Amino acid sequence: MSDAARRPSTVFISPELINGEKMNEFDMSRVFQTLQMAGRLKTLRRTGWVQRGITDPESVADHSYRVILMTLFLAPPELDKLKIVEMAILHDLAECEVGDITPQCPEYQEKSGRELRALHELLEPFPDKDRFLELWEEFEKGHTAEARFVREIDRLEAALQAGEYARIHPDLPSLKIFLSNAEQAVSDPLLRKLLAEIAVCWP
Repeated sequence: MSDAARRPSTVFISPELINGEKMNEFDMSRVFQTLQMAGRLKTLRRTGWVQRGITDPESVADHSYRVILMTLFLAPPELDKLKIVEMAILHDLAECEVGDITPQCPEYQEKSGRELRALHELLEPFPDKDRFLELWEEFEKGHTAEARFVREIDRLEAALQAGEYARIHPDLPSLKIFLSNAEQAVSDPLLRKLLAEIAVCWP
């Protein structure tokens, strides 16, 4: 038998055929609405910085982007990187609907419930809605190694941003609370090393 005969023929299968049922489930009008809502994160200012007097603070999307990069670059090999990155992508999505609610906000006790209801609406058009909701709830509870890692990254990114603001606004000592919060929350050995770099460079 020739080599050509032994080699299996290559057959291209369209993604629509592989996952036809899911592809056909999309309601593009609802998808469009969700994407429009998600776009609000680009201009939604992070409440914690506003409360501390930062005049032109980053948006929620700014924060989320660097959280996603940090999870992509720093996820330990023994953990599920895809799950970690997906959690990072989803973790602040509901804020496009409910806003960035901090512990200093009077509605803080209602934060988790409000965000869950918002996510149900935002994710409704997607066949993977239930899986996305499970990932978000896993992040919120922080019971798995992946969820704990993303939660630590979330705190670490805030400390990194606070240090950047502290160099611009040395008159705002309240920013150091973000470094203290990270020091209490971060236990992953690799993330502790990055935290040490942030602390050394603090102005």
